[in-house]
Amino acid sequence: MTPLALAREAACLSEEMVKLAHAQAWETLAETERRRAAVLARLSLDGLSDSATPEFVDLLKQIQRCDSDVRSHVEPWMASVKTLLAGLQSSTKPK
Repeated sequence: MTPLALAREAACLSEEMVKLAHAQAWETLAETERRRAAVLARLSLDGLSDSATPEFVDLLKQIQRCDSDVRSHVEPWMASVKTLLAGLQSSTKPK
């Protein structure tokens, strides 16, 4: 795959991650994130034509915006889980 095709695929997966975060589909979100990480691991600038560079940059910016959106949904959930786990841990300690 070309760098541009990989960036497009990663952007599509990022958009899917946003939808999953909004739906609080955490397990599917994690799986989609793993798939996107595999795509991004294959990404290289080798073979990126000058004419494709502007779209490539736009796609990377889109991915960053998606990541920010996902974080805005995941971080509050993670904080509530952390609080829940801390409560469980303190309630199971011997007295």
